[in-house]
Amino acid sequence: MRIGEAAAYLNMSVVGVRKAAPEGRLPSRRRGSGQRVFDRTDLDAYLGRPPAPHKAPADRVEVWYCRVSGSTGQESSLANEESMLRESASGAVYRV
Repeated sequence: MRIGEAAAYLNMSVVGVRKAAPEGRLPSRRRGSGQRVFDRTDLDAYLGRPPAPHKAPADRVEVWYCRVSGSTGQESSLANEESMLRESASGAVYRV
């Protein structure tokens, strides 16, 4: 998270976080742009909180949308587009 978000999470001022990070009191890393970023687990450790339990990632959900313009003779175009999307889907498909 960025420095402002870290400050809010820690209930500190941005100036305080900006000072604590280079002193090594708050672990941080720098992006290629030079921006300092903080990991939530490091901030929790700083606050003395136990590490959060590991959560399994949620199942991936894909959403596809088919549409054609006009009102005459478009059914075949819509059917072709839907067929292409169904073939490329990696999971269950539900028509809405």
